[in-house]
Amino acid sequence: ERVTLIEAVFYVLDSCAVAVDGADGAFLAVDFFEGASEHVVDERMAKNIIDACEASHSVRHLVFSTMEYVEEVNRKLVPDEGEERKEEKAGESSDQLSLRAQAAAYARTKKLSCTFVLMPCYSEMFYKLLMPQLVVDEGTGEERAIMTVPTKGDAKVMCMSVDDLGPAVANIFDSYQVYAGHEI
Repeated sequence: ERVTLIEAVFYVLDSCAVAVDGADGAFLAVDFFEGASEHVVDERMAKNIIDACEASHSVRHLVFSTMEYVEEVNRKLVPDEGEERKEEKAGESSDQLSLRAQAAAYARTKKLSCTFVLMPCYSEMFYKLLMPQLVVDEGTGEERAIMTVPTKGDAKVMCMSVDDLGPAVANIFDSYQVYAGHEI
C-alpha cells in the first residue's frame, strides 16, 4: 500500500532518473541469478539506479539488498592454492553473489543515504539451490551431476523468506536516519 512500482529501462541512466524522480526512497534488489552470463549488464543496471538515486533531489534513502562479498570471505576461509583454486573458482556461483557486493561497494562511494540489507539464502530458493546441476567435462565429454550442500554435517544454513523482507524494509524506511550507512 505504501509502495509504487515504476517501470524503467535499467540499462539506460535517463530512464532510471525518470523512474526515481519524485520518489522518497528506493529499494534496490538486483537479481544476479537471472541470465548468469549477463553479469556486466546487471552490474551496470545496478550502478545506473544508484547514480539516478544520488542525482535525484527527492530520494532521501536507498535500501540495498545485497550479500557478503563471497571472494573476500573465501580468501579468509580458504588459503590461496594457486592456479588450481583459480580454475575451480571460474565456474562457481559465488561470482553472482560477489557482483551484488560490488554494486553495494559502488553505492558506498556515493553521496547517498543507504542501508545495506545482507540477505541470507532465500528459503524460496533453498531447494532449487540443492538441485543437482548437470555438468559436462570439456575434456572427456562425460556428463555428471553436481549437488552443492554444506560440507559439514552440523553446518547451519541461514534462510529468510522474501515475504519477511517487506516489513523489515518498511521499518528501515520509517526510521532511515537510524539505519543510514549500516549493514543489517
